[in-house]
Amino acid sequence: MGSYDLLYYLSLAQLGEALKHRIPNLNKDEIQGMYISLDEDKYQRISKNDFLSCLRKSPLRIAIFPIENTNADFLIC
Repeated sequence: MGSYDLLYYLSLAQLGEALKHRIPNLNKDEIQGMYISLDEDKYQRISKNDFLSCLRKSPLRIAIFPIENTNADFLIC
């Protein structure tokens, strides 16, 4: 994974970290399921476009993500 990927894509670990603050009892399978659902283009990584597209389709999901606690710059819309 290059530095470009670290800056512009959300990893499974980053998603898990962001989710654990809001939903502490999520298990690995549930986090993986959320990751898969956010990966709109199915490239096995979540881009800003994937994330925003998913939120447009399911806007209530925005309540899950603690913007202030994440390292993924693109989560700040």
